[in-house]
Amino acid sequence: MAKSKFLFAILTLFACTKSMAYVKSSMNILVDGKTRNMVIYTPDNVTENLPLMIVTHGMNQSPEVQYGGDRMYELIDKEKFIVTYLRSNGNTWDTGGTSDQHFVEQTIGEMYAKYKIDAHRVYWSGFSMGSMLMYHCMHNMTRKIAAFAPCSGIQFSEQPWNKVKGPINLIHCHAKDDSVFKLSQYDVHGYVQNMAKVNGENTYTKTTNYRPFSGATPGDREVWKNQDGYQVVLFMYQWGDHNPSHNNAVELWNFCKNIRLENIDPIPEPEKPSNYTISQKDEASIAADKLNGKVLFPTDIDCTSILYANSGNESPQNLANGSYNEIGSNEYCWFKFTRVTDAQTSVTGNLYTIQIANKSGNTYNLWGNQGYVNTPPKAWCLFALGIKEQYGEDAKNYGLWKVDYEEGKGYTIQNVGASEANENSWLSPAFGTPQAEKQYVRLYSKLTKVEESSTGITSQHLSPNTHHPIFNLSGQRISNPQSGKIYIQNGKKFVRL
Repeated sequence: MAKSKFLFAILTLFACTKSMAYVKSSMNILVDGKTRNMVIYTPDNVTENLPLMIVTHGMNQSPEVQYGGDRMYELIDKEKFIVTYLRSNGNTWDTGGTSDQHFVEQTIGEMYAKYKIDAHRVYWSGFSMGSMLMYHCMHNMTRKIAAFAPCSGIQFSEQPWNKVKGPINLIHCHAKDDSVFKLSQYDVHGYVQNMAKVNGENTYTKTTNYRPFSGATPGDREVWKNQDGYQVVLFMYQWGDHNPSHNNAVELWNFCKNIRLENIDPIPEPEKPSNYTISQKDEASIAADKLNGKVLFPTDIDCTSILYANSGNESPQNLANGSYNEIGSNEYCWFKFTRVTDAQTSVTGNLYTIQIANKSGNTYNLWGNQGYVNTPPKAWCLFALGIKEQYGEDAKNYGLWKVDYEEGKGYTIQNVGASEANENSWLSPAFGTPQAEKQYVRLYSKLTKVEESSTGITSQHLSPNTHHPIFNLSGQRISNPQSGKIYIQNGKKFVRL
C-alpha cells in the first residue's frame, strides 16, 4: 500500500509539472531602427498556428513584475498559446504617439516569422499604463488585434470610442478598491460602456458574485453583446487593489481564446539590422600581460545578454534592453581591460578588471556606476553589472579576472573573485552557465559593417571541420546553420546548401 501511495504521488507530481511546462526566452527586435526587448513564454512543444497574447506592463514596472503577478505562463502549455511581455523604453509607454504602437505591430511580425503564429488570433492585454497605451492605439489596431483585454487603467485624456471604427471585442478587468485608478475619481464603468456603443445596439446582462474560477476573487461581470456576437465585458472584482492578477489572466484568456479576426492587415516584415561581421585578420593576438587599456570585441558572446543587475536573492534583470538598448546594437558590447597590481589575492598572473565599453573605450554607465563584468557569489547568472552596493562593484567584489592567451585558441578568462579562483567561473563563449573547465574566448579589435547587395551573396558548402565561426545577419554566432539560410563566415556572405 505504501508503495502504491508513493507511486501515485510521483505520478501526480509528474502530471502537475507537465501541465505547467513552458519555455521562457528573451528577444530583442528592431522597431523604427531602435532595439526593443520582450520576454516570451512558449509551450513546451511549439507548433504552427498558435494564438499570441501580447502584454504591456504598468508604469515604472517591467515584464518581470507583470508575469510575476499575472502568472499567465501557467496557462500556456495546457491552453496552447504564446505570450510575450513587451518592455517599455524607459519607465513609461508612448501614450501620445505611435512608437509603442509600432512595437506591438512589429511584435506580431516577429512572432509570425519566428513561430508562424495564427495572425487571426492575436490578443493584447495591458496593465495600468499598459492599458492606457492600448486604449490610445485601439483605433489603429482593430484589423490586427482580435480582442483587447485592458486591466486596471483607462486613457482618461482621450475618448477612444469616438475614433474606433467598430466592431470590437474587449474585456476590461478592474478592482473596486483600486488605489490608483480609483472608481471615485475615474468613471471606469461609463468609459467601458461607451466602448460598448462602438458595436451598435447591444443586449445587456449582469452577473453578481461572479468568479473566474473556484476560489477566485468574486465580482460583478457585465456584458454588452451585439447581434453579430461582438462583446464588451466589464469585470469589476471586489478587492485586489492595483496589481497584476492571475485571476484576471484566467478571465481574460477564457474571453479571448475563441475569438478570431477574419479580416486582418498585412503582417509586418521584421526590420533588418545594420549588419556587422568580423574579419579573421582582426582577431587579437595580444599577449595577456599587454592588455592594459585595450578595448576588444568578444564576438562569441551574445551582446543582448551581457548586462545583468542582481541584488541579494532577487532574480537578475537583463539590462540590455529598453533605455539600455545600445547594448543590443553592439555599441556597448566591447571589453575594456584594466591591469590590477594591488589586488588582495593569493592568485598570481595577469589580473584585470573588465568593463563594458564602446569601441572608443568609453565605459558603460548606469545610475552613475561603471559596469564591470563579474561573477557574483549568489547570482543565478554568470555575469552581472557591478553597481553600488551590489556584487562585483570592483576588484574586491568578484570583478577580478585572470587572463591568459594561447596562440590559435584565444583567451582564457577566469574569475578569481575577492581572494581566490572560484569554481565554475570561466568566461564561456556561450555566455551562459558558469563553466568549471577552461574556456577559450576569441577577442577582436575591429567590426566591419556589412552592406546588403544582390551580388554580395555566394553559395558554398560548409565543411564540418571548419575553424571559422559562422554568424547570421544579426551578428549572432550560429552553431548549426540551416539549409537555404544566409550566413556570414570569414567576412563573406554565403547561402547554406
